[in-house]
Amino acid sequence: MPLNPAESVLKRREAQGLLGIGDDFSMDKLRRAYRTAALQFLPSRDPNDWKEAAERMARLNGAYEILLTPESTEEGLIKRFCAEGFII
Repeated sequence: MPLNPAESVLKRREAQGLLGIGDDFSMDKLRRAYRTAALQFLPSRDPNDWKEAAERMARLNGAYEILLTPESTEEGLIKRFCAEGFII
């Protein structure tokens, strides 16, 4: 079941916050932010707290997947909202 527009925006904002990128991100900037964060959160870099590092990595992967979808861009969200009858 697709998220409603408000939930989509919230998920997108959370994902952007986790990766440390703004609203005007490009795919190149998204990839660089993901790689930088992934290196920081790798479970192998924190062997004493492996479970927490694995959970952080899972959240990071989820955020990356959310932002990779075409509708996560501002233009994609506008198209979806208009198609669902929202006035912007």
